Amino acid sequence: MKLYSHSLSRRKNVRRGYIAAACLWAAAIVPFVLAAVWPRLFSGWFPAWSRAAGMVMSYATGLVPFSVCELLIAATAVAGVIYWIRAIRKAIKKEPRAIARAGAVTLVWAGAAGALFIWLWGLNYLLPGPSERMGFKREPYDVITLYRAACVIRDEMVQASEAVPRDGEMRMIPPSFKEARDGVAAANKLFAEDYNFLMPNAAKVKRITFWPLQSYTGVSGIYMPWTAESSVNPDTPWPNIAFTMAHETAHRHGAAAEDEANFIAWLICSASDDACIRYSGAFVAFIHISNALGAVDSLRTFALWEGLYDGGVRADMGRVTVHYEKYEEAFGGVISDAGEAINDTYLKAMGQPEGVGSYGMVADLLVAALKAQGRI
Repeated sequence: MKLYSHSLSRRKNVRRGYIAAACLWAAAIVPFVLAAVWPRLFSGWFPAWSRAAGMVMSYATGLVPFSVCELLIAATAVAGVIYWIRAIRKAIKKEPRAIARAGAVTLVWAGAAGALFIWLWGLNYLLPGPSERMGFKREPYDVITLYRAACVIRDEMVQASEAVPRDGEMRMIPPSFKEARDGVAAANKLFAEDYNFLMPNAAKVKRITFWPLQSYTGVSGIYMPWTAESSVNPDTPWPNIAFTMAHETAHRHGAAAEDEANFIAWLICSASDDACIRYSGAFVAFIHISNALGAVDSLRTFALWEGLYDGGVRADMGRVTVHYEKYEEAFGGVISDAGEAINDTYLKAMGQPEGVGSYGMVADLLVAALKAQGRI
């Protein structure tokens, strides 16, 4: 009788676990669907809540130099593997409900992580981003306007390039990771002061701990909403790295879409007093707007690059190309392709139908900003 009662209790516990998991998954999925169908339900309050929560958490996690979230994810992964090995062993020893119990526990943890992701930050994917509140709206434009905007970004890049230190081969002599991090943090503070609805986000960018893996998968940076930590791969080459730091900082401002995070990153870098930071912002922005122009007008793209006389910029572009090709071609490109496929799937699941192609859509916002500034 006692054995039967104990078995019944375990069965009820497993059932309760699956019920709890279903509730947590619903807490993640239902608001995401509602935000997709009825964004006004969240747009009035969620962006401000998300930025405020991120600022508070980033101050707390910023007290330690390493990525708290990376450590938690690694510890959870190790604990999960050990837990499942034990569950399988118990199942082999004639305790069949061990697998069902492990499944319930796994779904509960995954549901809790998903719900926190959505309620802390994830809904920003479906809501108007910071750029709209700043007054920058995407509008139709012709190829001549795009070309003029690309020329402005090119000239901005060259002007900053002339002020950065270079070696005998004209390659940029980069600041340290710490100097870049501090420079981006200072620029971000100046940027946020111009828009009173943004949080200062004083917590600085951190190094990605497991960066060798990220290099092979093509990950330059990551924002972790559970702890509001912006982390960057220290192996990212200059001049890309400062822009990447600003990009991950932009996510904390609520810019979830990758093209908008790129746009905010350009604005942050442009606000800097440091020529190296400004150069990084213009450098990556030029690549994106040049690619956008190349997709519609190859002749004007050729003219755009013909007008790029600065040898230092060309030297930096060559170094960046060699750096990324090294990882893209490693192991036959399998790891880098897998990393891109995972990122593409994630972005599409978050309501970004262009997937990884959304990074390059920043050209629309760059044109809108330059027109608003009267520069084109």
